[in-house]
Amino acid sequence: MKDNRFLFGFVATLVGCFSLAGLYVAIKGPGGTAVESVVGAAQQAPAQPRSFKDGDDVAFLDGTASAITTASVAGGECALDYLGQDGAASSAKVLKKGAPTKISGWAALPAEGPVKRMLLEWKPVTGSPAFDGFVALNFAQRRDDVAAAKGGERYRNSGYDRYGLIKDIPVGTYRLYLVLDKGDELFQCDLGREVAVE
Repeated sequence: MKDNRFLFGFVATLVGCFSLAGLYVAIKGPGGTAVESVVGAAQQAPAQPRSFKDGDDVAFLDGTASAITTASVAGGECALDYLGQDGAASSAKVLKKGAPTKISGWAALPAEGPVKRMLLEWKPVTGSPAFDGFVALNFAQRRDDVAAAKGGERYRNSGYDRYGLIKDIPVGTYRLYLVLDKGDELFQCDLGREVAVE
């Protein structure tokens, strides 16, 4: 009986050593070279599920409908990669009412932190008969290209998009901004783009 206890202890120690060695190889990689650790992989947040399907109608929201109740502060980083219709290769300066519109780009807060929602703001230029409105976007979409170009993980899930027929958008000329809602603060990022709707 005594010999069996010794044998059981020896086997348990041997299995434990192999388990620790396997864990070391899993983290460091074969040969001890460093690879992405389990902790590092866990810190990369997954992309946000898409809230809006492609092809569905897109509501043009006023301030009340969009729940924008506080003033926004200028800030953040943003780019509008594409705003167009009918599969055009480049962005449009003029959009036609009644045609599905594709919107895509990326945006990031001035400092690290989660974005609760993202909206494209259409602000009429001086003298335009249109009124201010918002389009809610799919946001926190994966953009490895932006993360690589900007050299930071906080840009990894910075993508936004939306595709569909924008309903009830008034004819007029607009300056476009992105509104990044943190929940307790709103940032307004100037996209540097004007577009006419006719």
